[in-house]
Amino acid sequence: MSVKGSLKDVSFIELMQLMHLSKKTGRIEVTFEKKWAMVIFKEGVLWHIEPRGFHATSPEDAIYHLIELTDGSFVLQRIQVLPMLERSVNTSIESLILEGSRRLDNSESDAPVEVSAEAQVAYVLKFKPGAEAKVRYVPQNVKKVLQAIDGKRSLDEVVKLSQLEAAQATQIIKELLTHNILEALDPAQVQAQAQEPTPEAAPPPEGT
Repeated sequence: MSVKGSLKDVSFIELMQLMHLSKKTGRIEVTFEKKWAMVIFKEGVLWHIEPRGFHATSPEDAIYHLIELTDGSFVLQRIQVLPMLERSVNTSIESLILEGSRRLDNSESDAPVEVSAEAQVAYVLKFKPGAEAKVRYVPQNVKKVLQAIDGKRSLDEVVKLSQLEAAQATQIIKELLTHNILEALDPAQVQAQAQEPTPEAAPPPEGT
């Protein structure tokens, strides 16, 4: 059975999430103008892509082009037996979604943030300004991490509250830091910011 639709109604990110969360084996075919791509999933894992007409430097780059599409048609079809295909996409869906979302927002720099999550378990995690709008379409395990972040909790506390395996939660946090969604601040820096006096309102002019 196949499902057909328009990328105006369902984004490619949502299609990826559907295949990933349901752990299905199948393919998504996308057509836009004279461009076409077939994306293969194996038990929910993004396995292979065959792009035609997209000027992509790598399989991941072709995925980012599909994420950026706001028009075009798609056909989603389940497959009982996956053909013998060598895996060509080795990046996780979580990372592809985060990077694809970042590319949709041209207001921030493309330079990665090099932060070692393991070495900063006591650091406080905060959203970067405007970053929360970029994580509307993320897998459930990423949401669990994001929901534990309140701008006051340390990395270690967020990992524990996420209810995920520590290694998995830490890897998600590293990817969020790398993609400029989060920032890790020294606790002393956060405390200093909290103690800064709030500017007082100017008194009204006399005679009013």
